[in-house]
Amino acid sequence: MGARFRQRVLFPVAMLLLPVCLGCSGRTAEANRFTMSGTVRFNGEPIEDGEIAFLPQPGSQGTSTSSIIRNGQYEVGGRFGIMPGEYKVSVKSFRQPATAAKTADGIERPVNSAFDTREQLLPEKFNSASTIEPLLVPDQPGEFIQDFDLQD
Repeated sequence: MGARFRQRVLFPVAMLLLPVCLGCSGRTAEANRFTMSGTVRFNGEPIEDGEIAFLPQPGSQGTSTSSIIRNGQYEVGGRFGIMPGEYKVSVKSFRQPATAAKTADGIERPVNSAFDTREQLLPEKFNSASTIEPLLVPDQPGEFIQDFDLQD
């Protein structure tokens, strides 16, 4: 499998299935989980359409969680909330390609695809090869606000 296939298909599928797998652990879903929200910007501009993932560092008690970014905002909470610990942060931003195909009657219509055809806008240093500073979530109940201002 090529890197493009893994990036466009496998990662989004894994992020969608991850919360389902975590929900089957037999523990109380919201125990030790906090709501975390914030803004995500790239070069000062809000990320319009994207994903943010929090992956626990080795030795951390946390579990992976993720959120969709819409208009520069994200939130994880409830049974998908974040647990205390140290996390690697990965951010993706997408743009839907302006592809179209001509139908038999000569009209251009958007191409429908079963695969994710969105174009990745951020450099790898923010996602697959993330160099974003690890996030330390304190063991303090309540809402945790964390903003990310990514600079190229």
